[in-house]
Amino acid sequence: QIKSMNAALASASQKIQEVTDVLRREQSEKLDEEIKSFTDETHELKNKIEDSYTQFVSILGIFSAIVLVFFGGMTAFSSIFANMQNINRFKLVFVTCVVGEIVFNLIFMFLYILAKLLGREIVASTAVNPSGKYVFTKWIKRIWVRYPYILLFNIIMFLMMMGSYVSWYLVNYCGWRL
Repeated sequence: QIKSMNAALASASQKIQEVTDVLRREQSEKLDEEIKSFTDETHELKNKIEDSYTQFVSILGIFSAIVLVFFGGMTAFSSIFANMQNINRFKLVFVTCVVGEIVFNLIFMFLYILAKLLGREIVASTAVNPSGKYVFTKWIKRIWVRYPYILLFNIIMFLMMMGSYVSWYLVNYCGWRL
């Protein structure tokens, strides 16, 4: 009877040992999965932090360049407006439009570069294939679809420049009174 009890105890002890081994393996596998998940998330966060540092530096660089361009434009405007009484009004409008167009396009280019650095788009629409017979018309249509505000601003400034030039010519060479 003691032998059978010892055999039963040994069998139970062996089953308990097998069950604890299985539980240890399962717990070890779960712990390994959690450690792997935690390590992956840590590496992902580390990469995001490093990426954010480069984004901060690029954003600061671009915006400092925008500020420099803006104040450079303001300096040009202040020198134009300082001599405003000596300049013909048509020349003043022409030069102001030229400087405005330059400043506007420089700021747009800096924002465009910033968007490219950050992997973002600043387009109004992402139409892929504009149709047209000639390369030039396809190019204009693509710009019109993607950046209509840029094209409109540049067209308006160009028309204002041409209008001021034509007015200046008419007043000075044709004797018109405006």
